[in-house]
Amino acid sequence: MGLVLILVLTQVFYTDAYQYVSFNTSGKHVKYINDVGVKITGAHSMVLKVKTCSKAYLILTETVLYQKTKAYYVVMLDRTEKPRLSSILEGCLTCTAKASSSIRMLYCSFYKVFWLSWDDKGLIQIGRGNTPYKNKLMSHRGSNKFTINYIQAMSHGHSGDWQVRKDCPPGRYGSRCVLRCGQCACPGDCDPNYGRCKKGCKPGWRGIRCKRVCPNSTHGVGCQKCGHCSLGENCHRETGRCETGCDLGWMGQKCDQECMSGSYGANCSNTCGHCGNNTACDQVNGICPPDTDCEPGWSGYRCDKDGEEDKILIFSTDEQLGYLSEANTIYMDGTLSCCPNLWNQLYTVHARSGYTMYPLVFALLPNRQPTTYARLFTLLKTEVQQILNQPLSPATVQTDFEMAAIRAVEACPRGTFGLGCVECGHCKDDALCHVTTGICTSGCADGWTGTRCDQECRDGTWGMYCKLECGQCQDGEPCDKVTGRCPGECAPSWTGCNCDAECTSGTYGPGCKEECGWCKDEEPCDKVTGMCENGCYPGTKGDKCEHECADGSYGTNCSVMCGHCLDGIPCESETGFCLLGCSPGWEGLRCDYKGKTDEDEDGVLWFTCDDEGSRVPGDLDTTKTKLTNTTPVKPDKVAAISLGITLIIIVICVIGGGVVAWRRCRRPEEELKVHGIVNPGANTESSFVEIQGEGAFKNTDSRWKNTSTFESQT
Repeated sequence: MGLVLILVLTQVFYTDAYQYVSFNTSGKHVKYINDVGVKITGAHSMVLKVKTCSKAYLILTETVLYQKTKAYYVVMLDRTEKPRLSSILEGCLTCTAKASSSIRMLYCSFYKVFWLSWDDKGLIQIGRGNTPYKNKLMSHRGSNKFTINYIQAMSHGHSGDWQVRKDCPPGRYGSRCVLRCGQCACPGDCDPNYGRCKKGCKPGWRGIRCKRVCPNSTHGVGCQKCGHCSLGENCHRETGRCETGCDLGWMGQKCDQECMSGSYGANCSNTCGHCGNNTACDQVNGICPPDTDCEPGWSGYRCDKDGEEDKILIFSTDEQLGYLSEANTIYMDGTLSCCPNLWNQLYTVHARSGYTMYPLVFALLPNRQPTTYARLFTLLKTEVQQILNQPLSPATVQTDFEMAAIRAVEACPRGTFGLGCVECGHCKDDALCHVTTGICTSGCADGWTGTRCDQECRDGTWGMYCKLECGQCQDGEPCDKVTGRCPGECAPSWTGCNCDAECTSGTYGPGCKEECGWCKDEEPCDKVTGMCENGCYPGTKGDKCEHECADGSYGTNCSVMCGHCLDGIPCESETGFCLLGCSPGWEGLRCDYKGKTDEDEDGVLWFTCDDEGSRVPGDLDTTKTKLTNTTPVKPDKVAAISLGITLIIIVICVIGGGVVAWRRCRRPEEELKVHGIVNPGANTESSFVEIQGEGAFKNTDSRWKNTSTFESQT
């Protein structure tokens, strides 16, 4: 009577990269893996997990009704509590295996992971682990060539728990497939493992998963820097257009084109004045270069005033300029009360030396316009650079409440600060630093530290303010100071995006990419070397216990040679047992005992068994066991035969005990005492004693020749 299939769909189990669908089988009926949403047609591999106390079968077919056509393949995985043999079969369930492996496959208490692959030309392969085509266990190319459209799972005579890996649907990735993909440039381009966009992001998005909006002042593919939009406004995140117009000195829809020579100002709409030697004016403010005079008849800082005097007169020394360049803070103020008539004010620049404040620069200015102050600062910067060959870049500038001077200090180009317009450090999200102090108010970008975010992280640290330590990179290399990623592989026994997670049990090596071999007692291997500390599981060998025993050897490190198995079939690699019997003239479970055979006058072969259950020659007298059927007993029938023999012995013992008790009741007057009975040749399990009339004990059914008779004392 066939067993009824019991199928219980359970919750979906997830791992880091894929979705696993779980189900249960029981009995001899099959469950179509197609029914749980796993694609078979058009695919050529799959990953599954199995947990069962019995055999597990995978049946690969082209059609649902396949039994009569014999166009199918069977992959049988067996457990290991007793010697078994996993195999690949073609067109049947009981025929000779086309490929086999004696490595243990299944367990009752935990899952084992396998990959299964196939093609349309009859090639069937299976291996361990979740990486197809790696760590192959069995392979067979059969004569039946067809498209695999269905795969069925079955567990024989026992329940089986299965988990089959299913790819994430489009737009999903990662753990449990519940994470949504980002703004990838191409639909369906999201990597199902980590969510990476293989061909980049849509305009306005960034990151390996394209989930981060481009920071302020950037746009388009790759978050390109915006042009020079008016008033520091951000450009359009996707197109890069400046909605509010361009900053001074720039033009174009994206404000990324400098003014042409001879023009300046907003959208380059103003024309330069009459700078000497046909020199171009400043494209931002139209000022002629400080080392260039105006053409004859013109004056002013833009050389656009006809006959008007616009001169700046500066007084200082090289020593004073040296003190000025070394100062961290400078102080500026102006006075109108003591100024020659040709100028408007006397402007003084101070700096501290030790605990004393000194005036270092005196300047006569024609007016109090922002452009005049900007011209003064440019002249000072140029002089210090030319005379002392060092920049004038104080950290702080303090001035009185002259707003024109303040605007002149703040008029540095975007991304610079202070007197001399020093370039900003690496502020977070490409934000601008403070125009006066240079401090990044938004914090430092990853990989940088310092008050102004201008100091790169030292080797071994990364992230904002370099507070994070690198993981375990191979050969001690420093990680990337921005992302924390190692430039190459992780050091042995470490894994993770930043190599900061130790290998889990069962893996080892750089990136934990290698799987442990078959270590003794299922112990984990060394996470660095992969070596098995206490040796290999029987049936395997190698420095890392990664190789099966070659045909003809078995046991620990494959150090023992097989016996004389029937037809030269290799013995079982763990125990050395010959599963299909011995060659003629050899005996024992391992067929390694060459016994002496004896035939009677009828040509019948006799034998007995030793203490280990192996057959030995029958050179005995009357008690012989006749071998009437020399067909090898299949291993899976041994348990049933042993149980039957045990029950027969128990029944004989009970009957014998009853007979002895009955006889003692009939002869109560006779009291027997036995002293020192020793029969060195008797087999006590197959012999019995009988009470004679005079109280003598005789062994009447011994299979040994040297049986002796002893008398009892009454």
